[in-house]
Amino acid sequence: TAGISCFIYLIVRRETGNRWGAVMGGVGYLTLYPVYIWGSLHRVDSLTLLLAAGGLYFGTGDNLGRRRLGVSSLLLLMSLFTKQNSVMAFAIVVFSLWGRDKKKAALMAGGYSLAAISVLGLLILLSHGGYYYCTVTSPVAPFELDRILSLTPAAFTRPANVFMFSVVITGYVASWIRFDRWGLYLLLTMLLGLFTIGKPGSGANYFLEMMVALSITFGMAAGRVMENAREGGWAWIVMLVFLVAAMTANNIVTKRKTISALERRSEEHTSELQSHSFIS
Repeated sequence: TAGISCFIYLIVRRETGNRWGAVMGGVGYLTLYPVYIWGSLHRVDSLTLLLAAGGLYFGTGDNLGRRRLGVSSLLLLMSLFTKQNSVMAFAIVVFSLWGRDKKKAALMAGGYSLAAISVLGLLILLSHGGYYYCTVTSPVAPFELDRILSLTPAAFTRPANVFMFSVVITGYVASWIRFDRWGLYLLLTMLLGLFTIGKPGSGANYFLEMMVALSITFGMAAGRVMENAREGGWAWIVMLVFLVAAMTANNIVTKRKTISALERRSEEHTSELQSHSFIS
């Protein structure tokens, strides 16, 4: 999780040249729901996003030689085989490269696809079809709208999330930042999260990549605010107030929800005991 935060810092710093915005984006990522919960669980999601964020960093920007694109492709391929829904970072890298050098973009897309098919075929062969069953056949399940309606709101309504989305939306409306590849990345990961979270067994972790995209765009928009704040000499105050407020609000909301869940479970348990006692 800390590594993802560092890559967000590096991307924003390179894209804007603004250190303040880069710090805000990198540290802001740690305050978002579900990052501060799922990021500490040592699940495969964090490793997937670390690889994807690394692929984004090396695959975008200037001076994209064969070595950088090779490293980017390798990281993105590893990300795909760590968790199979990790595809949007690769799409953004190819989209970004297409606008600069169509030949390189085509070669990268072709090489990545060929490598992915080759690795997939090898894994299926070595596992005698077991890999295909576990990653394709077994996870297939009916799409449940109720899961979207119950799991989605938290990703958009927690205090830090609301604040950062508000800054990003304001940034686009006020033309602080352009809707470019990073805005597209945010939009695509949002749609992917909404689509995949409807699968039984899914959770808020399916919005984690959207939080990476949100943090990048937030860092860019916040950088503009920080530039103005620095002229007044209160840049550190703005950053400190944001971090303290976001973390405090998230902790309060999380504790309240945890307490409510425990109280509800306690009531259910008490009801069960009373029912058993009555039967006895």
